[in-house]
Amino acid sequence: MSRNTLHRSKIQEFREWLAEDGWSLEPTKGAYEVLRARKGKRLLLIYDRHEGDHLSYADKFAGIVQAFIKARKAVKA
Repeated sequence: MSRNTLHRSKIQEFREWLAEDGWSLEPTKGAYEVLRARKGKRLLLIYDRHEGDHLSYADKFAGIVQAFIKARKAVKA
């Protein structure tokens, strides 16, 4: 799991970005899941372990989170 990349305060912005990118948002399951999104056969899960200010996700989705961060920085520039 990756940590210290996606800040918990950016989760709503991330949801909106995913929807714009064609991901369908689904209801979460379990106490730790804060986001569940699907695009094709891919299922993206974001977790909140209540440890610190950042959310966790599987390493295979690091590229998606990085693309979101890059897109946010491009908008601010």
